[in-house]
Amino acid sequence: MPQFRADRLAITGLCLVVAAGRHGWAQSRSSPPAQVVSSAHCLVAAGTGFLAEGARYQASFRGDAVDFVPALGAGAPTSPHLRLRLLSIGRAGTRRQEPTAAAIAPVRDGDAVVYVRGEVQERFAVRPEGLALSLRFPARIPGQGDLVVRYAVDTTLPFAGADATGLHYALPGLGGVGIGAVTGIAADGHRADGAIRQVTGGIELCLPGDFVDDARYPLVLDPLIGPELQVTTANDVDSEPDAAFDASTGRYLVVWRRRFAADRNLVRGQLVDAAGGLVGGLLLVRDAATPTLCQNPGVANVAIRDRFLVAWSESASLFVASTLQCCAVDAATGAISGVLAITGPGVNAVDPRIAGENGIDDEALVVWSEARQRLAIATITLPTAGSPTIDSTATVATGGFLSQPKISRSHDASGRHLVVWQDDLTASLDARTYDRELLAPGPVFRAFDAAPGEDFRGVAVDGDGARFVLAWAQTRLPSLQRDLRCVTVRADLNNVLQLSSPIRDLENSTSVETLDPAVAFLGPKFTVAWTRVGNANTDVEGIDLAPDCQDCGTRWAITGSNVLQGRVALAAERAGGGTSTAALLVCADAGPVQPFATSRITSRRFDAFGPGLTPVTAGPGCGNGGLIGTAGGPFVLANDEFRIVLQGAPAGALAFVDVGFPGHEIPCGSCTFINGFVLQLVPLSGSSAFFRIVPPCVPAQLGTTLAAQWLVFGAANSPCPSAPGLVATARLHLTLSE
Repeated sequence: MPQFRADRLAITGLCLVVAAGRHGWAQSRSSPPAQVVSSAHCLVAAGTGFLAEGARYQASFRGDAVDFVPALGAGAPTSPHLRLRLLSIGRAGTRRQEPTAAAIAPVRDGDAVVYVRGEVQERFAVRPEGLALSLRFPARIPGQGDLVVRYAVDTTLPFAGADATGLHYALPGLGGVGIGAVTGIAADGHRADGAIRQVTGGIELCLPGDFVDDARYPLVLDPLIGPELQVTTANDVDSEPDAAFDASTGRYLVVWRRRFAADRNLVRGQLVDAAGGLVGGLLLVRDAATPTLCQNPGVANVAIRDRFLVAWSESASLFVASTLQCCAVDAATGAISGVLAITGPGVNAVDPRIAGENGIDDEALVVWSEARQRLAIATITLPTAGSPTIDSTATVATGGFLSQPKISRSHDASGRHLVVWQDDLTASLDARTYDRELLAPGPVFRAFDAAPGEDFRGVAVDGDGARFVLAWAQTRLPSLQRDLRCVTVRADLNNVLQLSSPIRDLENSTSVETLDPAVAFLGPKFTVAWTRVGNANTDVEGIDLAPDCQDCGTRWAITGSNVLQGRVALAAERAGGGTSTAALLVCADAGPVQPFATSRITSRRFDAFGPGLTPVTAGPGCGNGGLIGTAGGPFVLANDEFRIVLQGAPAGALAFVDVGFPGHEIPCGSCTFINGFVLQLVPLSGSSAFFRIVPPCVPAQLGTTLAAQWLVFGAANSPCPSAPGLVATARLHLTLSE
């Protein structure tokens, strides 16, 4: 029998035939198309010059030259570069030399850098795909013959040839830099194809003399300078994404690692609005011209400050111990603070993960591993402005082989989080609670022991401060297949942990493997997403779970995404001070990115609740019983805010909610009543009332249709002869979806 009380119906035991099949991402999520977060570009001041960056390159502008650096990924041993310095401009027979002894300070014009060289303007427009070089000539260049612009070229890239598209400088199998074909554009729109050729010490850009003589001025010459990447397993340029949400500004911050070369990995960021669109340009969260290896960036929000904390591990080379670094990013402006070193040299701090603060505190928690022998945690304070500061630190655990620490992103009023990690020596998953001040940690709890020879390839956790869902990829014997498993852990008032659900398999097919799970607490339910490898394809899959780790929706998939080294990340809006059930899913995607084909960071915003099906009015009411409606969102799985609403009831009347199934109505005069399994008196507030229906986390009940109606006693007249004073609203049919 259904369980109910005066204002609430929890549907827990309906034995019904399901009329719905599997739902895909589009049906169960209100999601726009994927955004390529890493496609943004930026132009910022750097000393006396400027620094620009696009999806696959970085360029620096100084007074004497422009340096262009393509991002080729880990396959390139060092960051290659191509430096251009203008030497001369003139006609073929009577060339006028440009002065080169003194540097010319570049100036900014919107998204372009301009060098004013007498009457000629040398302009570099910053675009996501490269630099659009153009030279603007206000009047005819004196002399005869072709117009020739000569640049000195200094590059670490070998010359790879010329064709109709331009000149190419590349490392075999990796890519490099292309300088596109030359076009002349006159003021009246007439165009002429030019030429680009390599000469001793540099290149020449040429336009035909006849076109130069006859053109209407100003005249523009414009090749494109851009990176050229080849599809190899080493071109994982953008990877390791993470994301967080700030409720006040309604913005997410996505961060990731960008690999320019094996010796230069930096941290990039991009703000994303609540609709999933990109806000502003690329953020150079951590930039360095010298060899620098940044790994595993993480991000969390401190709601009261409207700022994000970003942390990462950093070293000068593979042979130097990593330190843990962090900075703050303003959610409204994208302003980046100075960098704070959380750890000193020599400790090899790696794998930082961050939990934010959605309440009134101004601190975030960072947990990390030190040489796999110690797990540490710190509280980092974010002031209103300026750099973060360290408040306190503590040891989570010590041992021989401790790795992959994770921390829950959401919390309860006490600020309690769960830290989980794997002990590779004992093949176990361990956990411990911490409050926001690190004052009352719970004892270490062994959540799971693997069989000898089995191990873990990724663990994830999130929760509401009292209950936490853990998910992990486990290598199983004898097949060595990686299966996805989950369990729920609950903390009591003394911070003592215990399992509150059986351990279950979310994916254990012998034909697929699972990697890199992510968990997000979305209010009434959790979402788990992971990378699925099988059938020569790699996709992102996920499912909603009830707090007891049981299915709370049908499995969804983002097919064709081909995640490369894909650490899926989920940023729940509740963790950033929001109240919605929405989140942002980000992953490293190896799909084609024109004109390149290499890794990229994509994002998709989704909601734990789909749009639902519109309630159907099955028939009119009778008498003057008021109007029936719904509130609290759609009639979908686990929406505990869904309500049947009555408005405009007669003063002093008694209101009963009547809930049943279609097809069992009782006629009486001009009235039609539902023969319901629930008939419940609900107190009126003025002329209104509401009754909450809690749809269960039972996918088998998708497609179930309920009928609901309000019966009102106390009306002056009733169209039902056998029930004086009884009137009714219209009947609504509600079909459960997800």
